[in-house]
Amino acid sequence: MSPKIQIRTQRSNLADKTNHDLRETVVLRDGQIVAVLPEGDPLCYALRLSAQELEYLRAGMGPNLQKRPALKTLLETLIEYKRSDYDRR
Repeated sequence: MSPKIQIRTQRSNLADKTNHDLRETVVLRDGQIVAVLPEGDPLCYALRLSAQELEYLRAGMGPNLQKRPALKTLLETLIEYKRSDYDRR
């Protein structure tokens, strides 16, 4: 069975502390948090990319992903999500 991947945007827990309506995007795989991207995080642009564009980005980062396993996991999760989303259309 393939993992259940969810991407949701929600109000940040920091919103109450800062008196600003801050948003964050949470990426989950089988209920486990893969990444929390606060509003304005440069990685948020990756959420708008297609699976093919994400694969190109991953290939271009090459060995740098070995040094940043959390980023590698995020990219792989987004690629899988985009592929499955495409299959559902």
